Amino acid sequence: MLLRRRIWMLVDVALIVLALMAVVRLGSRVWRHRGTDTTPPRLIVAGSVLDLPAGQLRHYDRHVVLRARTTCPACDKSIPFFQEVSRRVRALPSTRLTVLTDEPVEEMTRWLAARNIQVAGVVHVAEPYRLGLLLIPTVLITDRAGTVSDILVGEPTPELQATFLTRLAGTPSAPPVDNSHYVEEIDEALLAQRARQRPVTVLDIRSRVAFAAAHWPGALNIPYDELPVRAVRELAAATPLIIDCSRSESLRCRATARELGTQRTAAVSIAFR
Repeated sequence: MLLRRRIWMLVDVALIVLALMAVVRLGSRVWRHRGTDTTPPRLIVAGSVLDLPAGQLRHYDRHVVLRARTTCPACDKSIPFFQEVSRRVRALPSTRLTVLTDEPVEEMTRWLAARNIQVAGVVHVAEPYRLGLLLIPTVLITDRAGTVSDILVGEPTPELQATFLTRLAGTPSAPPVDNSHYVEEIDEALLAQRARQRPVTVLDIRSRVAFAAAHWPGALNIPYDELPVRAVRELAAATPLIIDCSRSESLRCRATARELGTQRTAAVSIAFR
């Protein structure tokens, strides 16, 4: 009898151990899945909802949200515009100006203070692209719920800046501002057809190693990190541009297309593989 009891105790212990191992294994799989989720978020556009950390958009009817970096050349060029936005927001009692950055908050706060850009708060967001904010700078106007009504990306023209400030003042007749540039998305068959019909520039923004392994015939390789320097010099503004892109890089390709669209007179398309 004693032996039988001991056997059953051992069986119970073994079952408990197996159950705990199953729970640990399942938990680790879930955690790994969360950490490696590569589903690309949608780029922020007018009508999107900006999903900021809880509480960031409460208590005010409208928000101006600026995504910036201290090392961003376009941000430096836009300082007078940011200063004017800051000045006007301070005169609007129901509006708040917030800066989003992936840099240390203290570093961004010093950068803003040195340039006399007064803001209500600086929020650290480790991965801004997860919010759909890939281009720097990006300036948004949202309501209390985070719905975006106006958006400026990159280095907008003085006319767009003036319209943005008019919208900020609440002028009802002013049209919404959105220079985020919708781009056409095509497949490789249509890319081949267009390449036969007329001159086009096919741009590959992958690394040199990936480009060397395989690429579209005649494509120009400018790795993504080199675009700010090389794009203006090497991409003819009047020639249609097609970005050759894999689905896994869709967010980066869409952001590139929108950014280049502000610098060009010809259309920008994305060809997905």
